[in-house]
Amino acid sequence: MYVDKTREIYRMISKPEGQFFLSRPRRFGKSLTLSTLESVFKGEKELFKGLYIYDQPYDWKPYPIIRLAMNKLSAATCAEFEENLASELDWLGSQQGISLSASRPVAKFREMIQQISAGGDKVVILVDEYDKLILDNILDREEVLK
Repeated sequence: MYVDKTREIYRMISKPEGQFFLSRPRRFGKSLTLSTLESVFKGEKELFKGLYIYDQPYDWKPYPIIRLAMNKLSAATCAEFEENLASELDWLGSQQGISLSASRPVAKFREMIQQISAGGDKVVILVDEYDKLILDNILDREEVLK
């Protein structure tokens, strides 16, 4: 069964600029919701025929999207996490046709956003499974606190 969440998505994206944090238990549809958001922000209107958002006054302009899937990153230590995140950001940059020169993940992320938005478009950033590494290390108190 598919539940049409596009009414809520439309309300969310119709508000002024901002950040949105979607928090739900595991296996509760967050990844599907992010995929839906990604399709909306790609301007793929035809995918939504018959759903609430299709007939709304949304402009369906495609935006550049960075989708970071944290479940792709495995790490037992903070150093390993930083290394894997830096590598993932390099790969995401290459998918956008850009090369990142920064070495640290935060600087790489900032550089990627700046390069993508240089054309004047706002960048949509979607982060999936943001809590994966915390949950993977939940029993290792020392690592979780890092």
